[in-house]
Amino acid sequence: MFRFLFPSLLATACAGAVTVWQPVVDPAITVPGTRPDGALFFSSYGQPSNFGGEIGFTPARPARITAKDGALVIAKGSSAEGLWASLAGPAGESDRTFDAGDLLGIGGLPASRVPVTAVAVDVKGKGKLRVQIGDVKRVPLWSGELTVDSTESTRLRLPFDAKLAAKAKFLSFTVPPETEITLRRMGFEAEKPDIEPADWLFRISLGKLRRCLDPQSGLTAARAHTGKGRFLALPGSGMNALATAIAAKQGLIDPKQAADEVRVTARTLLAINQSHGFLPHFANREPDGRVERSEKTEYSSVDTALTLQGLLLAADVLELNDTAEAVRQRIRSIDWSGMIDEKGFPHHGYSSSTGQVLSGAYRGWGGEQALTVLLEGMARGDKAQGKLATNGKIYRGVGFIAEIQSLFHPDFDRPEADRLSGISWPETRRRLANDQAGYFTKRKPECPASKLGLWGLSAGEGGMPGAAYAANGCDLPDLTWIHPHYPVMACMSDPARLEQVIGAFEKAGLLFPRGLPETVSIDGVRYNPMQCSLNASFETLAAYHAWKRPSGQDVVDQASLADPLIRMGMRRFYTQAP
Repeated sequence: MFRFLFPSLLATACAGAVTVWQPVVDPAITVPGTRPDGALFFSSYGQPSNFGGEIGFTPARPARITAKDGALVIAKGSSAEGLWASLAGPAGESDRTFDAGDLLGIGGLPASRVPVTAVAVDVKGKGKLRVQIGDVKRVPLWSGELTVDSTESTRLRLPFDAKLAAKAKFLSFTVPPETEITLRRMGFEAEKPDIEPADWLFRISLGKLRRCLDPQSGLTAARAHTGKGRFLALPGSGMNALATAIAAKQGLIDPKQAADEVRVTARTLLAINQSHGFLPHFANREPDGRVERSEKTEYSSVDTALTLQGLLLAADVLELNDTAEAVRQRIRSIDWSGMIDEKGFPHHGYSSSTGQVLSGAYRGWGGEQALTVLLEGMARGDKAQGKLATNGKIYRGVGFIAEIQSLFHPDFDRPEADRLSGISWPETRRRLANDQAGYFTKRKPECPASKLGLWGLSAGEGGMPGAAYAANGCDLPDLTWIHPHYPVMACMSDPARLEQVIGAFEKAGLLFPRGLPETVSIDGVRYNPMQCSLNASFETLAAYHAWKRPSGQDVVDQASLADPLIRMGMRRFYTQAP
């Protein structure tokens, strides 16, 4: 069974009410750095809290606090000591704060808001524990005191009025000298609205994505805990624009706010430096407000496809005709003459250092290739040359590669084989999902993940915070980390899976209001709370499609099927594309 003693959804005594639990500090996860003597150390980048912020101690080098068995042990001592956690990005960024009335972080209309109802700690021992929420200057906005008197870990709660902390920055606890306790978790509780599970998954994923937003530039940071305006990821920015447009149609964000945000995003993306029309993967916002390509990042063909198709669909959904036409014109202006290799496959992009086309090319089969080839078709029409492999083989069996194209376009649900590869997309996608769903149950049937029905091998951070990027799939042996974004994506080709996927996350205690973890260990103990905009984009858009596509109420599908430039490009895949 999974380690989580208090799952993310907890039935309350009130009929129909459900309390959700959101950790801020989970020492087994966010405080993994210990020496053999139990003393603590931190890496502010490698160990973000569940809120995408830093963690620290008061004093900075505590004498009373050690780590043991996934908990913080606070012994008696001569002075008060404690721990603090930033609730919004790096501790030193004063313009990033947390609104306790908006736990999900969508930042939209009242319907989107889920207020905090209590601060809660899982603790045992004897003594007092003082909890505080402070502003950017650490001035208390709210505080409360708990009496601990238990030999077993117990959840203690302090009811909390979220209106008191509309601009909070820090959650902290302090232990007086005479207190001796063991603290396992500290976080917030809130009351979940009475909505469909699919709607809840969409909302928590949307909030996770929007917490990466840099409002000034309209772009999204690759990770929520990075400094503001740094490592802005263009693909996530295009997909965030699309998610924002969807949220407006769902009544979660004011349409004018959504339109203004998408226009800012478009203005920045269309002005950013490029090579032959291709965009870089990462950018930085400089102190003077200019957005420039990040050093050493390449100009990427697939990232350009993700960015511009997401942005075009966002403008279409919101009926921003001027913005949509500006994006179309930008797509038409891309120079593809040097991008297709001698065998007809699209190159990865252009080098930022030499200006030369990169030798690597998308020579396989899957969504990255399809979106890149589609972008060429949108730009060049019948003159487009790019192609896909005809083997239907997904690189390593990596999950997202089979699904990413369907975040944007419904055509890849068509049962017939496409013209370029001769492969039926839904058939191949469902076959991979079945292989993935059986990966751990066949190889490690006794592991906690198998027993709960958790699965998903894909790309992203390969384990706990600080782990290297990994592209893992079911063709590789002995894997032990799950990427939750992939099973959500797989539900697009098989919506009947959605209930099971959401239920497995819920039973494992992973359906956090702040979004699904980046990765989850199959051992039932560890998860990576890092907030990544790319996988948040995947989760948000996929949850929406799996929820709305079967009923024909999907506004993105409607926009894709109506856009003339997309239809022109799609004719490369399907002769009679709708």
